[in-house]
Amino acid sequence: PSGGDGETLKFFGQSIHGEMDLNGDGLTDVTIGGLGGAALFWSRDVAVVKVTMNFEPNKVNIQKKNCRVEGKETVCINATVCFDVKLKSKEKTIYEADLQYRVTLDSLRQISRSFFSGTQERKIQRNITVRKSECTKHSFYMLDKHDFRDSVRITLDFNLTDPENGPVLDDSLPNSVHEYIPFAKDCGNKEKCISDLTLDVSTTEKGLLIVRSHNDKFNVSLTVKNKKDSAYNTRTIVNYSPNLIFSGIEAIQKDSCDSNHNITCKVGYPFLRTGEEVTFKILFQFNTSYLMENVIIHLSATSDSEEPPEALSDNEVNISMPVKYEVGLQFYSSASEYHISIAANETVPEVINSTEDIGNEINIFYLIRKSGQFPMPELKLSISFPNLTSDNYPVLYPSGWSSSENANCRPSSLQDPRGINSAQKMIISKSEDLKRGTILDCSTCKFATITCNLIPSDMSQVNVSLILWKPTFVKARFSSFNLTVRAELQSENASLVLSTGNQKRELAIQISKDGLPGRVPLWVILLSAFAGLLLLMLLILALWKIGFFKRPLKKKMEK
Repeated sequence: PSGGDGETLKFFGQSIHGEMDLNGDGLTDVTIGGLGGAALFWSRDVAVVKVTMNFEPNKVNIQKKNCRVEGKETVCINATVCFDVKLKSKEKTIYEADLQYRVTLDSLRQISRSFFSGTQERKIQRNITVRKSECTKHSFYMLDKHDFRDSVRITLDFNLTDPENGPVLDDSLPNSVHEYIPFAKDCGNKEKCISDLTLDVSTTEKGLLIVRSHNDKFNVSLTVKNKKDSAYNTRTIVNYSPNLIFSGIEAIQKDSCDSNHNITCKVGYPFLRTGEEVTFKILFQFNTSYLMENVIIHLSATSDSEEPPEALSDNEVNISMPVKYEVGLQFYSSASEYHISIAANETVPEVINSTEDIGNEINIFYLIRKSGQFPMPELKLSISFPNLTSDNYPVLYPSGWSSSENANCRPSSLQDPRGINSAQKMIISKSEDLKRGTILDCSTCKFATITCNLIPSDMSQVNVSLILWKPTFVKARFSSFNLTVRAELQSENASLVLSTGNQKRELAIQISKDGLPGRVPLWVILLSAFAGLLLLMLLILALWKIGFFKRPLKKKMEK
């Protein structure tokens, strides 16, 4: 027993002796004594295990493929693993150990670049009995898609098959071994590969970009060329502004590019040979959450090979293009009257008490409704209408307007300028009638403009009331002509623009006079005369062809 209860064995540890092998296992035992007895302690032996790994070939040269796996040429590597065992207490005695070991390929990587032959596994576990020294072989192959950023690390872990019995492993030695297989670079007679990359970039759009929706595409074409030694692990790195979204690639494999905050694309993997060039496209869409004045993209090409500083100037390209966003909206216009007829014998009262005495009221309606993805900017709506003739006779009289709450229209002085709606009486003198001349159109009329500022809103509405000033037209000579009311919509935000189809609206109000023929234009008269003359000539030619003008008397005299 190794202890004391204070009665049969007291003062345990009073004496210690460790110079003899009492159990014959070759290790010195320790005897600890006390008053009334002693205790014998012995230890387990210590096994010394050393492991070495060798590889053939000892470098991965992707240009020298030496095997075929699943129909594809690749690089296979044979690994030789050797174990050397002995007991620490009996170094000259032959010792036999039962070991268990595990080999892990590419242990530094989450996704392995190699598998063991005949499997699709990166790990194997085996048992081996080693008597002094023993070697075993394993083979593995490199996968088709790999990179050259770092060497392939092979890790071997081992332990005793029965760690509870027999010797224990020497804890001063590691129970795992790491070996590295580097990638060989073919640089001819040079120790280092000196490459010279160039990067050329073009875009599908030139100049100003007009974005109509987030589905609009913006494509960038990249051409990477290597002028000198093979460039290993060649890649392009693309940084772009937040108003762009990476949507895909074309002309290279889909898994060649990784996208996080930037885009990294492998080019000509695993290396770009001398004189080789690769062209591909990066596809972008627009991020409608970020409205910026410019699209900014920085592109660069690099590799794991060395490149002289003086050759780096053509490795980078910067793109900066102005961008504007087309606001999606619906711009409607309509009128309550499109045709006004004036009777030939119509008269107007000499005293005007209300706008109803002037003439017909024309209500013009404008509606702007948001329909796109981009925010609505502040808008300016300008409404122009023929207000006076060239001789300052009234044409369309603005009696007033109304609008939605987000609209502010001006000038207020243009609203019922003669105060007719304010019960002010107005006397029409005969001199205000157009007694002479004929009205052909209103091309020389003077226009007035109502300007409305529209605060951003999903819907804006402006209604304008115009009255045809009949005293101007009652005694004038005309048949029919149009009065055109024009509206122009503009964005007050430089980045948010309107499409061409949403900028202008025109409404034509036809004015006609009953019972009074209009003057026939001169060109109509000339065209009619020419058509009649042409018809007569065609008729004469037809009669001549059928012999209508030949005289039968001449034929009889010749007989």
